[in-house]
Amino acid sequence: MFAQVRTGSGILFNSKRDFVQANADIENFKIKRNLTRPASYPESRFLHVSVLLLLLVLESGANAVLIGDASEFGILGGFMEMIGISFINLVAGFSLGCFVLPQVSRRFLPARIAFIIISLAVIALILLFNLFVGHYRDVIAVSASDLGIVNFGARAVENLRAAPLGLADFKSWIFMILGTIFSGIAVVDGLKWDDLYPGYGSRDRSHKALVLRYGRDFERLQNGLERLAKKGIDDINEIADRAGRHEQELNSISSRLAGLKEKLAAYYAQLERDGRQLIQRYRQVNIGARASAPPAYFNNQFQIPDQDRRFPNTDMTDRLDAEALKAAARQARRQVENMHRELLDVYKTIDQLSEQEVQNASPEIFAKKVEELVLEVRETDDRTSDFGEKSK
Repeated sequence: MFAQVRTGSGILFNSKRDFVQANADIENFKIKRNLTRPASYPESRFLHVSVLLLLLVLESGANAVLIGDASEFGILGGFMEMIGISFINLVAGFSLGCFVLPQVSRRFLPARIAFIIISLAVIALILLFNLFVGHYRDVIAVSASDLGIVNFGARAVENLRAAPLGLADFKSWIFMILGTIFSGIAVVDGLKWDDLYPGYGSRDRSHKALVLRYGRDFERLQNGLERLAKKGIDDINEIADRAGRHEQELNSISSRLAGLKEKLAAYYAQLERDGRQLIQRYRQVNIGARASAPPAYFNNQFQIPDQDRRFPNTDMTDRLDAEALKAAARQARRQVENMHRELLDVYKTIDQLSEQEVQNASPEIFAKKVEELVLEVRETDDRTSDFGEKSK
């Protein structure tokens, strides 16, 4: 637990500092640019990419139908030809909406005027390009054999210079209008790609990512510390339970040994009685056959010496003081729980730091706090060492 908090406090503090700095950065950004609203951008850009791809297919298909009757390659050939035209249209429109028009919202007036001019220029180029493709269809609508045209693009440029709005075929007008409309839709799609104020969306995403990272770090470290504390308490409980089971087993063994001791005592008593009877008979026969007086020890009673009486040790439970071990387990559980709370306070202290405190503090402060807790635990262990030795 101490090792985890030593490392974790540094990780959490650095994560908190990054989050605080990002928060200050985005607040300063908003103040300098007089932004009071939250950033607005899509959570996912999948829809916008899908719109662009759909526009590419729809515009290419519609243009292919409009140009197919005039193209010598038919609708399929016209479709392949129109993909390039549609791609240019959509890229130009999307770039205008995504990169150019948002710059118009800048607070710096000269920059805003410059980008207004650039935006108008890009819009003019889009309209001019669609007029060109309208003239391009006008040119290929007339057979090459009638006009002897070899380069349709060059002839379309000549017609565009001579009479920009002089489209002869109604389908060419539709061709030009559709291109402009699809390009306009691409402009809107580009505007929705990110926040309208330049740089606001990217800063907001970075800020949210750091907030999310800090929240995940805080939750992960808290959960990790809780798992370590729970594992320690579970291990302590297992030791105490095992001691209780061993105590019961030893009591059962001691009870059986006590019964065996009683049986052995009765066995030794029976041996003495049998031995006395046998020796008495022997002595009687010996006395009857003797010519002299019997020795004095014939009057002694047979008895098995105490050192030859072997009994099992029934005091095995004295080797395990289960109650003392259970008391030690209770103390260890309290110690783990207290340390868990105190170490968790290290994380909570970091979480509650203000921006100013984060700027003035450092990870070493919290590492020092952990070391103080380590010393406190060691002092507690020294005070309870006698009890601990007894528990062993």
